[in-house]
Amino acid sequence: MHENLPVTAIAVRAFSQCTSIISIEIPDSVTEIGSQAFYQCPNLQRAVLPAKLTDIGTYLFYECTSLKSVTVPVSVTTIGEKAFAFCLKLQTVNYNGTVAQWAEITKSSSWKQSASNLTVTCTDGTLTAEEA
Repeated sequence: MHENLPVTAIAVRAFSQCTSIISIEIPDSVTEIGSQAFYQCPNLQRAVLPAKLTDIGTYLFYECTSLKSVTVPVSVTTIGEKAFAFCLKLQTVNYNGTVAQWAEITKSSSWKQSASNLTVTCTDGTLTAEEA
């Protein structure tokens, strides 16, 4: 066991189908989150991603049906396939960058499938689901 060492990664499917997670704030020491890490966590309502994360992997929050808000750092450059698909209650993506920076992120065409009520709130404006 290594005590006092920071967590730097979350494994693929690490918390998949976990029913006890309601809110997560991932520490800034984490730079990598495996795909499907929070797949089908039905009670997850809020997520804050770490400041140095660059990739929101495929199916990361897929079918997190209670997810209402996510905070995305400006460091993100890619949002993978179905990362937020079927997050039916997702209303707000808080992005810590500008609208122009959001536009530069490479996003899968299915990243927000069935999350049609969301808005992306940037430091200089808000985008509708269609605009995002």
